Amino acid sequence: MTRLIGKSAPMHVGAMLLALSLTGCQHSPETSRLLGDGEVTVVGRIDIVPPFTEQELKAIGNGRAINRGSVFLSDRFVDLNIHKIGAGRHAEVVDLGKHFVIKRKQFENLHYSGVFIGTKTTPYSEQVRLPGKVVYKIRPEDKAIYIGTLRYHRDEYNGIKNVEYIDEYDDALKQFYKIQGDSKTQLRKVLPERPK
Repeated sequence: MTRLIGKSAPMHVGAMLLALSLTGCQHSPETSRLLGDGEVTVVGRIDIVPPFTEQELKAIGNGRAINRGSVFLSDRFVDLNIHKIGAGRHAEVVDLGKHFVIKRKQFENLHYSGVFIGTKTTPYSEQVRLPGKVVYKIRPEDKAIYIGTLRYHRDEYNGIKNVEYIDEYDDALKQFYKIQGDSKTQLRKVLPERPK
């Protein structure tokens, strides 16, 4: 199921538009409560339309960083414009355009700050920031959650024009079972919510 995030979109996806402000993420001092000592597996996907060209990919990253980005999912919102020492603990590096399966601490509210693409190896390295600022509600019994595909539509200057939420649950479930090797764990679908 594909839904363009916009004014006429249903309530839960429309809320995501408000939260995905194109101005970027602001740091929130509030943190989420940890649900026990465990982790939750997060399954999702980040798409960029149109995809980066080979030349753009070389300008953005190098080596293992090509066509990859840091997905910020943690107990708080992180400002993607300010990379401080330790900010990496809030993120996991994933391949763009493919379903990812990552482990995160099991916080009551999993804050999605967005995606940072690029390296800081030279002062002239291109960097792309994909806005987030939505929350996924985690239950104590959750072992694995599906957060959907976020498809970012960009302009020629890498500005984000709009964002789509796409439900590719069946494909994500296959990838989850392939990586986990466990077809008994339930993958619960969680929709993004606007922070309060």
